[in-house]
Order: sequence, then C-alpha cells, then structure tokens
Amino acid sequence: MSVRDLIWQSLPFLLQGTVTTLQLWAVGTILSLFLGLLVALARISGGRFVSGLAKLYLSAFRGTPMLIQLMIFYYGLTSFKILLTPIQAALLGLTLHFAAYMSEAFRAAIGAVDKGQWEA
Repeated sequence: MSVRDLIWQSLPFLLQGTVTTLQLWAVGTILSLFLGLLVALARISGGRFVSGLAKLYLSAFRGTPMLIQLMIFYYGLTSFKILLTPIQAALLGLTLHFAAYMSEAFRAAIGAVDKGQWEA
C-alpha cells in the first residue's frame, strides 16, 4: 500500500475530525463569551463573596494547563460517578478554560471606560 492510498483511505476520518473540531470551536466560543461576561461582571460587582468566587475560578482555570483540565474532566470526574463523553468533556473544558481568559478581557474593557463616558 502506498502513501497516497493511505491518505485517500484516511481522508473521510480526517474530514469528520475537522467537522467535529469546528463544531467544538463554534459552540465553545459562544458559551465562553457568555460565561466570560458573567464572570467579569461578578468580579466587578461590589459583593465580596461573588467577587471572591470569580477570583477563585479565574485562579484555578488560568493557573492550570488546559490539557490537565481536559484530563480531569474526562478521567477525574468518573471518581464522582460523572461520566462524560469525549465531546462533552472537551466542550466543558474548552468553555471553562477560555471563559476565564475572556472574562479578564471583558473586565479590562469595562474598566477602561471613563466615568464621564458611563454617565453620558
């Protein structure tokens, strides 16, 4: 079997993986935007408890590598009898990881608006 034959045989699987990756990206991005905005607003809020929870979330998800988080969601949650499919674990991990980074971007953007612009 030549390399060309192997590539042609693998092409349907590669295309299916590409479609799955694009679907995970699209859904994960949308969910991360919403969750990131909620976390940013929680961090900005005056409540010490809510702000503290947001800081704890950010510290946990920004301070650990994403691959470790994905492994914890897929393999570690089985200790608590929570079974996720690989797609569910990937979507959960990607959403929570990138929402932490997006929340900091939202918080910085909100904080950059001058008081006069808010009042206007």
